[in-house]
Amino acid sequence: MASVAAAALVVVGIPMARPPDRGPEAPPPAAPRWAVDPAATDEVSDLIGPDAAGGDTLARFGVGGTDLGHMFTVDGRLAIAFGDTYGGPPSPGNFFAVPHQDWRSNVLGFIDPPASPRDGLALSDMITDRPGHAAELLHSRKQDGVERTVIPTYGISVGNRMLLHYMSVRRFTRPGRWTLNDAGVAVSDDGGHTWTRPASAVWPGDTRFGQVAYVRPGGPDDPRAPDTFPVPGEPDLMRMYPGPQSPAPSPWVYVYGIPGGRYGDVSLALVRADRMLDRSAYRYWNGSGWSTSEQDAAPLVHGPVGELSVRWNSFYRRWLMMYLVDPTGQIVMRTATTPTGPWSDAQVVTTTHDHPESYAPYLIPGWTDGPDIWFTMSEYTTYRVTAMHAQLRARPPAGS
Repeated sequence: MASVAAAALVVVGIPMARPPDRGPEAPPPAAPRWAVDPAATDEVSDLIGPDAAGGDTLARFGVGGTDLGHMFTVDGRLAIAFGDTYGGPPSPGNFFAVPHQDWRSNVLGFIDPPASPRDGLALSDMITDRPGHAAELLHSRKQDGVERTVIPTYGISVGNRMLLHYMSVRRFTRPGRWTLNDAGVAVSDDGGHTWTRPASAVWPGDTRFGQVAYVRPGGPDDPRAPDTFPVPGEPDLMRMYPGPQSPAPSPWVYVYGIPGGRYGDVSLALVRADRMLDRSAYRYWNGSGWSTSEQDAAPLVHGPVGELSVRWNSFYRRWLMMYLVDPTGQIVMRTATTPTGPWSDAQVVTTTHDHPESYAPYLIPGWTDGPDIWFTMSEYTTYRVTAMHAQLRARPPAGS
């Protein structure tokens, strides 16, 4: 996502255009029982670069710099998808101070989970096209105004099948904004070595789901997440998981989406896990129920919302949502007790003052049943991905 350079900057003093009509109002925010503890936010370890856990990624995989780094579980390992990726030469401090070659729009690695992310998240291997060289998974034309790049925005596994949501970026226009050709779901049935982009799973460039976050209650990424929300006419979704852990994966996947860029609202869709490659199978939350039309999708959270992630945390008994607020340079978190909200007010986890030009906070699966909250975050200046840590603290009820 190197071409988002300016998008990671905080722009001050530029008049903003009058925002378009937002449509239906978002639900009112709920008062959170938990509050972010700013003192607990800290940097754990690099995943990319010369100081990466596991060793220098340029020497090991030809990856001198990259961004994003959202993870999903595949056969007990963590798959990690990155955006625009470059090779050498090394350029500590300011990655783009010198030209870099070997541009790949996207790459994929794997992590063998340690006992705790505090021990470091080391890339065990990557999908390669030759020894020591991470391969581009989804081809892009790399022509500005035609197709600048193809960026994976989130991944999920369903059985042995791997699915990556992607966006085809036509052009990066101005800070925090870009236009899309389309967005869709790519699929691999051979462990991530080859990918196809079925025409049945493509959305137009103005979709509200240009970038997404996937959640499957009871699935490998959110095994303890409750799934109690019924869909009229869909009896399978009436299944309830009252225990601490779902006995089996839900047949449904929640899809949280934003348009291309960092200034849209959050919308929500739902689809059966076995029909994620069928656009007609998606249902869209309209504020009170599910519609077959994306145009009916109501905002869960009003923008500006940048790259986002959502996970269930069984310790806090809350859904957690993290994203970048581009104009203020804040990485924020919201919480909710149900996937549809209402979502709490945004609380600041960290800022671009503490971590210059940071973006893309992705909650890490696998460690979601304790007080520690683990996420990855990208930093454009150094063009690296870092593992981060945060915590919440109990907040007394109002009036106490």
